[in-house]
Amino acid sequence: MRPTKTKIVTSSELRGLANTAKKQGKRLVFANGCFDTLHVGHVRYLQGAKEEGDILIVGVNSDASVRSLKGPKQPILDEMARAQLVAALGSVDYVVVFPEANVERLLEEIRPNVHAKGTDYTAESVPERAVADRLGIRVDPDKPGYDPNNKYNVEWHGWNGPPNKVRYLNWGVLERLPPNMCFTDRKSTRL
Repeated sequence: MRPTKTKIVTSSELRGLANTAKKQGKRLVFANGCFDTLHVGHVRYLQGAKEEGDILIVGVNSDASVRSLKGPKQPILDEMARAQLVAALGSVDYVVVFPEANVERLLEEIRPNVHAKGTDYTAESVPERAVADRLGIRVDPDKPGYDPNNKYNVEWHGWNGPPNKVRYLNWGVLERLPPNMCFTDRKSTRL
């Protein structure tokens, strides 16, 4: 694994790296978020994003961008600390800090094959959807394990309570999970 510091790049460096990777036939995946503070949901989101291509690039919101999105008491960790934590993950190839409220500019500049989003988005609610569509970038809200044709899809609504994020699990996974989790089937009946 490359040293963490070498994974954090500027947007101009990223443009060059993306162009080189594309010339080599690599599939680029772009994910983004505030990542304040990094938790297991972020790790799973980025691992799932990496499975969509060869190179995973992660945009981390700048401190000013986080404040504009989440309020004056955020972020808890500064942008470089958040970038270093994300870059330390093995699934992440490059990290770029961006000042905007969304990543339209970065999508325009690097033109990834896939724009991966977390489970709190649907394909329709992704803020950059119009830009991604115009550029031919596939938008992929993270729903690992979901199969629309499988009547045994199960939504995981988090630990002991209402959903923060929804994950789709198969029955084999369910057998290995702690009993204190809240599940519903596709008809929203309790399991």
